[in-house]
Amino acid sequence: MELIYLLYTFILKIGILLFVFTYGYLKRSSYLISNTKFILLFIVHFAMCVISWMLSKDSSDAITYYNTALASTSWLSLFGTGASFIKFIIYPFVKYLKFDFLLLFILFSSISFYGFLIFNKILMKLKSSKPISILGINVATIILFLPGFHLWTSPMGKDSLTLYLTMALFYKMIFLNKQKIISVILIIVALFFIRFYIIVYLFLGLTLYYAINALKKTKYFLWFTGFIIVITAAYFIAKYKFNIDVFEYIENKLNFVTKYAVRKIDLGSYINPKDYNILQKIIIYLFGPDLISAQNLIQRYVALENILLLIIIIKGAFSFSFSQVFKNVTMTILFFYSAIFLFVNAYFIYNLGLANRQKFMIIPVIIIILTYSNLKKQSFKPNEYK
Repeated sequence: MELIYLLYTFILKIGILLFVFTYGYLKRSSYLISNTKFILLFIVHFAMCVISWMLSKDSSDAITYYNTALASTSWLSLFGTGASFIKFIIYPFVKYLKFDFLLLFILFSSISFYGFLIFNKILMKLKSSKPISILGINVATIILFLPGFHLWTSPMGKDSLTLYLTMALFYKMIFLNKQKIISVILIIVALFFIRFYIIVYLFLGLTLYYAINALKKTKYFLWFTGFIIVITAAYFIAKYKFNIDVFEYIENKLNFVTKYAVRKIDLGSYINPKDYNILQKIIIYLFGPDLISAQNLIQRYVALENILLLIIIIKGAFSFSFSQVFKNVTMTILFFYSAIFLFVNAYFIYNLGLANRQKFMIIPVIIIILTYSNLKKQSFKPNEYK
């Protein structure tokens, strides 16, 4: 029976890989990717999938999800948001289809692989006549083949699904198609269950856009003022009537993660968040660890990738134009979204490993914004301020 099971899972693994490769290869022109680039991307992505699987077998979120689903006797009991939602998703694959740990990794990596293809499509559509490049290599290509990017977005878990869903959502936002509104709603619902704060950040970005746009128009100024008064009143009502203080909650959470980090700071990847200001935290969040503070081989490699990311963002910053970004509704919303994401997530940063995983949710957005800003001649009609 064990031999039959091994043969069954082997056939499924080969079948999924062949389907993903064949379907993607046939659709490569719609993803604006060349034959060679597609094949190399496939090899890099699934090689990192295997490495990620090997690193996750002993201790990881992925093995926890797998073991929990395997031990559970009720599918509905697993339903929830965040980690619970992943356990809920994999339950039928583990229980009914008898997927093993590697097979689940291949399945989730297949989803994130198409996230990379959509990311490439966005960058290619926004490509200018003189794209941002380093040593003659397009930054889009460098980011697309960054091994660490694939390593963190290939495991069975939230990150692989998040990459695909955010890239699909941002593509629909940038290249607006009102006929796709149902798929947009479904993506938003899925993201809410997987990482609800992404939807919160997007909503806040949308709110900031309309707030700033309203301030430009005198007739909306009273509406904006009224909105501020309502928010302020809601804060004081929550604080004094219901004893709910947002700022106290933030401080308590910071104290909690600080105590947790201090207890494990000798492990090397933990930092005390109270030792740094917000600007330092954002730099650490995006580019930590550095070569000096790296304590092992993996951290040293990550530090090298961080140097490359720093060079890319600095190079992009030289051609960055606020005026061009703020001419486009979607880019303005994404700019505010990325700023809120960085500020909030970096504020509570206490673990460099967690930061390395989370930052690849925001790095693609930053690259998209920088690429758009560098755009010399638009190939589509933007949704501009009136």
